Amino acid sequence: MKRVTTLLIAALVVIALFATIAAARGDFCTECNNGEVRLLRTAGPFSRTYSEPCHYGAIGKFDTVTERYRVYYYGCNNCSYAFDYESIESTSVSCPHGIYN
Repeated sequence: MKRVTTLLIAALVVIALFATIAAARGDFCTECNNGEVRLLRTAGPFSRTYSEPCHYGAIGKFDTVTERYRVYYYGCNNCSYAFDYESIESTSVSCPHGIYN
């Protein structure tokens, strides 16, 4: 029983090691199937403010929403495939009647 347990633990450690190495290498590009998609740069933080109807249903009232976000730019190291991803770090909502703050 001890031998089986030891072998099982060793196998789990080896699997975890390979998973860590693969994660460090990055994701494979789906466009060329030969490169890796990596983070190129990060921009921000930025903020944007917009209005939306009151969360509590007050007719004619609008809440002010402010979002703080960053933009992450990714690209393949083999082909020209690239994309960006917007990540919202925080959101604050200001209600005109002070209920939803």
